[in-house]
Amino acid sequence: MTRKLGKFLLPYVIYHNGPGQAYLSRSTTDDLSTYEGDGEWYKIGIIGARNDSTWLTRGQTGMNFTIPSTTPPGKYLLRVEHLYVRPVYGTTQFYIQCAQIEVLDTYRREIARLPTPEYMVKFPGAYDLVDEGESEPSTSFFLCQRRIQEAERPVKGC
Repeated sequence: MTRKLGKFLLPYVIYHNGPGQAYLSRSTTDDLSTYEGDGEWYKIGIIGARNDSTWLTRGQTGMNFTIPSTTPPGKYLLRVEHLYVRPVYGTTQFYIQCAQIEVLDTYRREIARLPTPEYMVKFPGAYDLVDEGESEPSTSFFLCQRRIQEAERPVKGC
């Protein structure tokens, strides 16, 4: 398949190597449009390595994550991210999208709960300069501080 410069492939295909992840953050206010995502976040899913040289996201046209059935009813921000992990130190790229969602009810209300504090993270701050196990599947995951700041800077609604 050939394409001209500036023309997107249709359907869009993830062609970067790296994990896909999804996080939820319960709104601290009833008006979700005013929640800026400065609360706690927890990971609800990851699409990881296919083998020691490629990722399951590569070549896919999207990523699907399931909201856990134990998620309490409420208003949330959903953050979906794809990290383009490159072998050169400090060149990881973040592709992030957020959506405002409302979990209306759970059929298993008696076990509905948020994760305990040790599973919560904050943005900015969820990524460290060196996090192991998320770059090339068999090596360390290196991020430069500038990229972390760019990826985690506050974005209204995300």
